[in-house]
This record gives sequence, C-alpha cells and structure tokens, in this order.
Amino acid sequence: MRSPRVGSRMKRAPSTTDLDTTEPFIKGSRSNMEQKIVNSEREWGFQDYLSLAIRRKWIIFCVFVVVFAPALAYYITRPPVYQASSSFIIEGTESSPLGMSDYFFESDLRPFGFYMILLNSNQYRSRLEEIALSDSVLQSLPEFSEQLGSVLGSIQLAETDYDRLCALNLRANHPVMVYRVAEIAIHEFKRRCQEIELEESHNIVNYVNKQIEQARSSLAQAERELQEFKRETRMTDLEQADGGILARLADIESQLEEVQTKRQLAEANLSSYRARIGEFRASMSLPALNSDGEPLEVKRLRSDVAELEAKREQYENSSSPSRMLLARVEEQIRVKKEALRNAILASTSSLPTEKVLDEEDSKKDVFNEKIVMEELDLYSLKNREEYLQSLIEKYRQDHPNLLEHTIKLAELQRTKQVTESLYSFLVEKEEEAKISAATGTGGIRIVDEPSIPQHPISNNLRRNLAISALLALGLGFGLAFAIDYFDNSIYTTDDLKQLGDLTLLGTIPYMKKREARSVSAHKLHNDGDMNGRNLLSIEDRMNGYKDKVISFIQAKEPVVDAYRHIRTNLQFSSVDTSLKRVLVTSSIPGEGKTLTVANLGISFAELGKRILIVDCDLRRSHQHILFSIRKSPGLSDYLARDISIEKAIYLTNVPNLYVIPSGTTPPNPAEMLASRKMDELTTKLEQNFDFVIYDSPPIIAVTDPVLLSKRIGNVLIVVRFGKTNRHLVGDALKRLNTVNSQLVGLVLNGMQKTKGYGYYKYDYAYYQSAYYGEGDKSKKKLSLVN
Repeated sequence: MRSPRVGSRMKRAPSTTDLDTTEPFIKGSRSNMEQKIVNSEREWGFQDYLSLAIRRKWIIFCVFVVVFAPALAYYITRPPVYQASSSFIIEGTESSPLGMSDYFFESDLRPFGFYMILLNSNQYRSRLEEIALSDSVLQSLPEFSEQLGSVLGSIQLAETDYDRLCALNLRANHPVMVYRVAEIAIHEFKRRCQEIELEESHNIVNYVNKQIEQARSSLAQAERELQEFKRETRMTDLEQADGGILARLADIESQLEEVQTKRQLAEANLSSYRARIGEFRASMSLPALNSDGEPLEVKRLRSDVAELEAKREQYENSSSPSRMLLARVEEQIRVKKEALRNAILASTSSLPTEKVLDEEDSKKDVFNEKIVMEELDLYSLKNREEYLQSLIEKYRQDHPNLLEHTIKLAELQRTKQVTESLYSFLVEKEEEAKISAATGTGGIRIVDEPSIPQHPISNNLRRNLAISALLALGLGFGLAFAIDYFDNSIYTTDDLKQLGDLTLLGTIPYMKKREARSVSAHKLHNDGDMNGRNLLSIEDRMNGYKDKVISFIQAKEPVVDAYRHIRTNLQFSSVDTSLKRVLVTSSIPGEGKTLTVANLGISFAELGKRILIVDCDLRRSHQHILFSIRKSPGLSDYLARDISIEKAIYLTNVPNLYVIPSGTTPPNPAEMLASRKMDELTTKLEQNFDFVIYDSPPIIAVTDPVLLSKRIGNVLIVVRFGKTNRHLVGDALKRLNTVNSQLVGLVLNGMQKTKGYGYYKYDYAYYQSAYYGEGDKSKKKLSLVN
C-alpha cells in the first residue's frame, strides 16, 4: 500500500507535543496573514495504521460483515462436491501414409493444446450433452437436468507429472452422476479423436488415389513411347550386334566422371594448401610465391610425365593390352613423378633464407610437399580427363546414330522404371492408409477408467474462511484508507500546519451532553438558589448549549482547564501591547465559536476583570440564550436607533461578565457593522472594559466578519475537530488576508482522542483530582470523554 503524504490528507496520530495547548506553533503576534505552506512527508508506521483502524472501525466492521457473512453462509451451506477422474496417454498417430512425417516433423504426437481445444469445442460439448440426456442411469437421478450444465462446465483436462499422461476431471454434487458423466465424457473424447484421425486418413486416401491415376497414365505413356522408339529404330537388333561398343562407351563415361570428380577435389585441396602457405609467409613477412618462371628441368619433367601417361592410356585401351608394357610404363611414370617432385621442392628451397622457428619451418615444408603432390595428381588427372573426352568424341564420330539412339533409349527406360516405382509405391501406401483408417486409436489410449467416488473432495473450509476474512478485512481497510485519504477535515495539529505557520492557542476537549448535564444539574441542585432555578427553567431554550457553559461545570473538569489555557495564551499572544479585544469567528456554522466566546468570557471574568461579550451575529444570535438575558434592545437597536449603549449592556449571572446581545434582527446587518457608529462603539467599549470579545458570523457564510476584522484587528478562528474542511479554513484565511487582519491564533474545538488520533491520553480529571485532593480515589478517572 502506498504511504500517502502525512498531513496532506491522511491524519497522523498526534504525540504528546501535539496535544500540549500551552505550546503554540509560533510565539508572538503576526504582522500579516501570509502563510508558508509546510510540505513535510514521512513514512507511515504501525501506530499510524492502527490509528486509521480505530478511526474507521465501523467502516471496516461493516465491510467485513458484508463480505464475510455471505462467504461464510456459502461455504457452510454448500452441498458436498464429488470428483471423478479418468487418465489417458497421448500416443503417436499413425505415420503419414506417404512416409514423409519422419522427414519434415520432429514427432507425430499432437500437442496438449490440441486436446484442450477439442475438449472445449461446441461439437464435443453438444454431443456429450446429447448422450448424457439420453442415458438411462443419469435420467434416474434427481435434479439431473438442472445440474447437467454445471457438471459439463466443470470438465477439465490437466497434465500430470508424467510425460504424455493426462487426466480428465469433472465435479458434481452426486457421486453416481459424476461417475457416469465422466465415463461418457472420456469415451466420447476418444471417439472424437478417432473421428478426426479417420477424417485425416480419408483425405490422404483420396489424395493418393488421384496420384495413382496420374501415375498409371504416365506409366502407360512411357511404355508406349519406349515401344514406339524400339519399333522405329530397331534398337533391339542393333543392340545385340554392337553391344560391346555401348558397354565400352558407358565404361569410358564412367571413368570420365570419376576423373572429373578427383580433379575437382585435387583443385580444392591445392587451393587450400596454397592459402595456408600464404598465411605462413604473410606471418613471416615474406614475399608471396610466384607460379610463373618455372625452371626448365621442371617443365621438361612435366612434359615427360604427360607423354608417359598418354602412352599408358593407349596400352590400356588397346584390344590386347600387354601387362609387361603397362608395368614398365607405370614404373617410368613413378620415376618421372619422383624426379618432378624433387625438382619442384628444390626450386622452392632456393628462395631467400627465412629466419623462422623450427616448428614453423617444418609446417611450411609439409604444406609445400602436399602442394607438390596435389599438383602432380592434378596434372595427371587433367591429362587423363582430356584423353577420355577425346575417346568419347571419337566414339561419337564413329557411331553418331547409335550413340544418340542409345541415350534416348536409356532415357525412355529410366522414365518407365521411375513411373513403375512411383505407381507401386502409391498403391502400397493406399492400402496402408485404408488399414490405418480402420484400426486407428485417435492418438490416445485410455489408461484408467473413472470410478464412483466414495467420499467428497475436501472443501478446505478453514482455508476458504481465512481467505474470505483476510479479503473482507483488506477491502474494509482499503475503503477506510480511501475515505481517510480523501477526508480533508481537520483532526490534528499537523492538519493545521498544512495551512501554514499558524498559532494554535489550544484544544478544547469534547464532552457528551449526558455527562455534562449531570454535572450541571448537580451544581444547580447544590446551589439551590433562585439563579440556578431560573437557569434550569430555560434549559429547553438553550438548544443543548447550556450544559456546555463552563459556569455549570465543576472547576476541576478538563474542559474548564482547557479554556484557561486558551485564556493564558491569549494574554501572552501580544508581547509589546496588552490585548484589549478579539474577534472570534469560524469558517462555517456549527464549529462552536459562540460557545467558545461565552466560555472565554467566563474564564476571563474569573480573573476579576470587567469582561464584555458583544454578539455581532445579527442574523443568528445565541449569546442571549446562553446567559438568559433579553435579546432586545441590543447591538442592532443601538446602531439603528438613538438609544444609549448602557441600555444594551446586560449583566450576567457570572460576576464581572457583561453581554451586549444582537438585538432586533435587521435587514442590513453588514451595513450596520460597517457604519461609523460601530467604529465609535468599539473605541468606547475598549475604554470602559478590560477585555472585549466579539462574536461574529462565519467567514464563508457572510461578509460581516471580514468587515469587523478590519475594525477590530485581532481575529481568533475556531476550528471543529473532524468537521471543518481544511480548504474552507484556508479560504477563510485568504479572505482575512485581503483586509490585512491580524490572526492571533486558532482553537481546535471538540477534540476526541477515542477516534484514534492519539495513544498518549491526557487524563485531566485524574491528575487534577490528585492535585486538588478531592473525591474518592475510585472516581479519580472521571476523565474527558475519550
């Protein structure tokens, strides 16, 4: 899984430093709203993935149930499955009747893919289904017709560990059904292979028959031409009279062919030896041999050898050759050749002295001797070839017609013999093809017939359930990962860092209404005064806000201490001057800015200072509900009518805390807040109160907070944990930047650590109880809702 950029979309589990509200990102005030985006990346660790699982546990659980439950039901309720198998061996098909398979093909075995295609062919499947439907055994089985399609679809062909041995397998829910269908399938498979082989044999027989007809016609034509030629030339009588001449001529032609072959071989050897000698001489940097300019002695000996060989040929071709004369001539030829050899070697050794190694010199001598011998043989062969050609030419001149007729007769006889051989061969192969077609095995031989299975195959329930569970968890975790990846809500301080180098004034823990009400009611019951009863009587009008006002919560609760931290950070946010006023807003509605204003006012009032809350949300005001005061006259009434501001200021039940409600809802709240009278009012209020907190509408919803921020200057933005979109906060900051407002910091409201964004929990109640020394030890962990 790719680790996404931490802080951009996925939420990193915060450390203890992230939750420390007393440590802002940058201490001191900011001169402008320009942000520096931080693009930090790191690899995810185990705790990050565990954090993701905790945050999105319900998504993972639901996906797990949706995926795993059907799989569990399927594997538990599915009927038993039986398997039947039959094995067969692939044999070589009959050799081609024309006897050519051994020459053009490595093997006559059909490949395994051929049988796979045959098994999946429509013709085989249709035939198999037809036979199965008409089988009496299968018809007697219940629900056979409904299961036939699935049974036929389960047929598989597999190769085994043994060469050429294959297995045909199929599965069904009934042992007899799977056995019978497997038996039908293997025999139909063999029959189909035989059909294909028979079709091939028939095609070959048809082809051979056509060739036989052509050969028969050619043979008849050759016989007719031979008889016609003999009748016209009366070759039979002439052949009997001059049979010795023809035999002699044939013998001379045979000798000529032999001599020509030897001559070509000698020329090839001579070229090779000369090339080798040239390489030796080139490696020794010696001049190449020159065949011109032979010594006179060599030329004379060559001429003598030629004359002696011609004389030998005459003796051999005479009518009564003398063995004594032939022997004498042979001896003379041998002597002359030896002398010629020595003369040639002597001429080559007279070259300039070569400074070479003994080994190279010996090699050169060997090749020189071979060249001499080959030259002598070549010279003799050329002389003999010329002599034999002259004899043949003499026979042609002496017997011109006889020679031509003999050659023609030989051609006709050879044509007849070839045609007869071809005809006999084709007739023989035709019979072989017919026998092969009748006795062919189709290329396979059944080794093991199927049998009725006694036990169903293992369903691997544990393995399948484990795989299903892993798949379900993987899908659930993947969906959770995707949701978390595209979730742009703010969960941690790292998410705020992605918006820029901002100041975090603190985080406010989340508290359930039920527990808060119990604390609030407990406090009111113990007070027992009229103020408590009056506040309790308007609880229904407070829309769930009243039980979160810290004046109703015990002082040792974590949420109270969280607001005190924010108060402290606000006091020290400006080093050079004392902070006298602040505008509290948010990017969108529902982030808790109104409650934050009220609780900050109460927290500041605890210091004994005169604190004023101004409800500038003229459209949807709530401060008068929280403090149980009248809505009108208020801010809008003061701005629109000529009344004194003292009539719009109300003292709350919290000592030193005053509130100016929004007043009557006006038709033009933006124009009122941008009026000069509002500007004068902010100056007057700052002079009469120690600290003024302005509650404004959300920035994205209306333009009122942007106008107010330009007058008031100091802006505090409330961000809701897990709800506020990071892009909306960035848009709100851009709008404030257009009027050069000063951002004092942000507050992360409704922080929930049970969502998997932290593992180092701050149990505020435990440590505060230990510090204050109050309460029973068994109740010290009355913690923040986590």
